[in-house]
Amino acid sequence: MEDKKKRIYAIALTAFFALAFLILSFGTYFLAVNYGKLREEQSALAEQYYALKLEYDKKTEEFDAQAEQLKEAQDELSKVKEELEALKIQITEIQNKADAYEELLPQYQQLQQENAALKSQYTELETKYNALLQNPAVNYDMLWELVQMRLPGIVCFGDSLTGGNEGGTEENNQWSYPLELQSLVQSEVFYRIPVARHAWAGQPSSYIMEYAGYTLANNPEETNYIYIIWMGTNGGWSSPAYDSQGNPILDDEGNQVEQEDPQKLIDQIDAILATQKDSAKRYLVIGLTTRTSEQAAELDGALSSKYGSKFVNIRQYLSTSALTDAGITPTADDLTLMAQGKPPTSLLKDGTHYTDTGYRLIARYIFNKMTELGYFNTALEKVHQYVK
Repeated sequence: MEDKKKRIYAIALTAFFALAFLILSFGTYFLAVNYGKLREEQSALAEQYYALKLEYDKKTEEFDAQAEQLKEAQDELSKVKEELEALKIQITEIQNKADAYEELLPQYQQLQQENAALKSQYTELETKYNALLQNPAVNYDMLWELVQMRLPGIVCFGDSLTGGNEGGTEENNQWSYPLELQSLVQSEVFYRIPVARHAWAGQPSSYIMEYAGYTLANNPEETNYIYIIWMGTNGGWSSPAYDSQGNPILDDEGNQVEQEDPQKLIDQIDAILATQKDSAKRYLVIGLTTRTSEQAAELDGALSSKYGSKFVNIRQYLSTSALTDAGITPTADDLTLMAQGKPPTSLLKDGTHYTDTGYRLIARYIFNKMTELGYFNTALEKVHQYVK
């Protein structure tokens, strides 16, 4: 009985192990089959992955290329925008010039007409001149017509040094440098060249500048003349002083304080010169005379630097060789003043103004300077040689 149980138990155990083996075998087979399928699917997926990766890389390259093209297009667009802005500015400038042209066109046409009239007048005068060269009998009125526009005259601006001593004899010291200059020009250049004189005695340079403008407005023909400007010695070359807020600076008596400034005097001279219409810009600026060389150095240097050969340092001439030119033996006082760079007493009526001899020397020096600068080298030269 016991053996039977053991056999049954052994059979059952064997059946169990057999069944388990079968199940295990079947599971193993099933897993192997599925694993193969999974491997196949994995391989397929790997192929798809690599295919997709290749496609992705290709798309990425295409995107990068398109991005570069887009950047280049954006850069080109920015460049085009800049060019458009520049063109807009050019168009605006052209339009402004066109507007200016339209505005100036009538003036240009008027100038053309005036130029044509001047050419006609010049041709007429040239014909008269050529006729004169063939005619031994000189007609002075015709000669004057020929040269009037080339060298119409000289105008002198200044204070009492320009006004001089009012007409008379040597003994009373009544003469002026413009009167002597008139005599020199008429006798040595041409007899019908006028020398105008506008003088405001005792007035500062700022006043002379202002009233020179008024005078020229009433005498417009003189704007074509040669200008001689000598101001500042008698009435001062200062200008009104102002504080940093632009308020006038007053002295203890309530009068506005004046201050000396070389640039202010230059500005005032330039204001007068700005009215001149002489195309050759013939002018002279005369230096101040009442100071020593040391005292005058700053102003003389500024005027010389600004006006060059057109600046006349008359103080230097008067304090060196003027007495020799006049044939006057210098006194002890003369020598003292000349050593300081000041005009000698023998040429002075007082501390500022000159005797007739002084004014004649000044006029001759100015006349020689004008000749040196070629101010008379016009049609007058040929006419003067001819009429001699």
